[in-house]
Amino acid sequence: MAAAAREDDSPADEPLRVAALADRLGHRRVRAGGGPAWDAFVLAAALGRVTDRPVLTAGPVRVSVRDPYTLVRGRRVGSRRHPWSAGGRGGAVGRAETGADRAEVVRALPPAAAATVGPVGPLGAVRSRIDAHAEAGLDEIALVPATAADPAGSGR
Repeated sequence: MAAAAREDDSPADEPLRVAALADRLGHRRVRAGGGPAWDAFVLAAALGRVTDRPVLTAGPVRVSVRDPYTLVRGRRVGSRRHPWSAGGRGGAVGRAETGADRAEVVRALPPAAAATVGPVGPLGAVRSRIDAHAEAGLDEIALVPATAADPAGSGR
């Protein structure tokens, strides 16, 4: 499963690009998550216009398919022992607690944070990691755009 949702400071069309990429990569299911710009059901309807094959579902995006920044924001309360809170208020969780913007929180994440929660790297490495997850019985994989210079993580 791929998840398509939008954070406050990401482009409004990002979930559409992520869903289209998930479709192109052969994902059978795409979950539409609500956010500041999209109601989950409205987003699912929009995703239906940019995808051909996946089954679409709408609702909150599960913790298991969220990116490191979203996880840190969600763990702001009562999570001082989380590994990403290393460095007290200087850690990613601490910075999120004090209202730091997305860029500052992401800079505070350890380099391995992204690989901790999902497949990261070139397309071949990502496909290999997805295959390993599938062999282990997991069927929910998050597709998150890698950088602003790489829209929707397309590698183009």
